[in-house]
Amino acid sequence: MYLSAFYFAIAVDIATSASVAICGLLGQGINLCESAQCRREQFLTPLISPTLGQTFVTPATAEIAMLTIVALLSIRDAEAFAQFERQAMTIMAAHGGNLETAFRPSSTDLKQTPRVDEVHVLKFPDLDAFERYKKDGRLKSLEALREQAICATTVYVSAEEDRYPGPQ
Repeated sequence: MYLSAFYFAIAVDIATSASVAICGLLGQGINLCESAQCRREQFLTPLISPTLGQTFVTPATAEIAMLTIVALLSIRDAEAFAQFERQAMTIMAAHGGNLETAFRPSSTDLKQTPRVDEVHVLKFPDLDAFERYKKDGRLKSLEALREQAICATTVYVSAEEDRYPGPQ
């Protein structure tokens, strides 16, 4: 009933996917845009997980070619986190998933509540691959380790990819 690591930002369960461009941080949340006008409430469905401290925001539609996931993680136990990540990455790769980047936010960003210790961006070939990953018994067997490692996660799943032209 959960994903893993950053995507453990998806940790508990994400129902659908659809890409939404992240256009900027506003206050404590992330404002997601559709076209040029930001209208978060019109195409996102927040999912509050049964596990305390995990929030997921997914688009209301699910038509995408490549699934992108952004996960904001609050780490409880660094050693358990590293152990969980190693195992979850192997399972994710078996389903075509890939960790594009992982980073710790700058110290000026750490004033957020809940705190964000690490940010992950991952990709899956499509929603079906992601769903297979979430249902994988090997991943589910890591649930206790994940609980030990991570205290809070927030996940954003893409619906469509926006491409903006560079300098002409």
